[in-house]
Amino acid sequence: MMRPRGLKAWLMESTPTAAMTAMMCVALAIRLVVVACAFRGIASPENHYGDFGAEMGWVARSLVLGQGFSSPFYPQTGATALVPPLFPFVLAAVFKLFGLYTAKAAIAMLTIQSVCSALTCVPVYMTLREAAGERQARLGGWLWAVYPFAINYAAAEVWDYALTSLLFAWCFYWAQRLPREKRLLPWAGFGVLYGVAALSNPSVLSMLPFLLLLILWQRWRAGMRGWGGHC
Repeated sequence: MMRPRGLKAWLMESTPTAAMTAMMCVALAIRLVVVACAFRGIASPENHYGDFGAEMGWVARSLVLGQGFSSPFYPQTGATALVPPLFPFVLAAVFKLFGLYTAKAAIAMLTIQSVCSALTCVPVYMTLREAAGERQARLGGWLWAVYPFAINYAAAEVWDYALTSLLFAWCFYWAQRLPREKRLLPWAGFGVLYGVAALSNPSVLSMLPFLLLLILWQRWRAGMRGWGGHC
């Protein structure tokens, strides 16, 4: 008679799709519990909406009010380049649908961030699987699912961290696969994705030269020259 497999065995022996699905579901469930506890404090005027996007929140507010990309500080400080554009536009869309700094807007934005953070389990898993193997990939994915700082910045504070983490994690995975690519299309796709990530947070650009140098070095080791081949 076969003994039933324990939870640990299932976590390590299930299919990759089942493993990633379980990671994402657990990660999202944890984050939504935190959202339910944190959203009222996010939407409270007593904290001057400091956890509701702060400068990005004020820019999003200006967008909703038809004042353009401006005023990261109260009340109106004019046009700005202080913050990157992607997250304020996402937050402005949420404000447009659910109201400025309302509890509904807080729930919606924190939920979106929680989904982004939960989805980050996938590129984390795939990157580690490519680099270190299946066991390490599953461990890394589960660690991200329960990582306290990832939970906090996705479910208890409105900011670009969750979105940027998702975009950059995919960039990193894509860069890992580029050395084997002979077509130009994946290289172009990498450039587009990295550009979107930079619009979320320009700090990711600091890693681009190192990733490109690593890609070129790996291609040189494999006897390949240049950046690509044909589309």
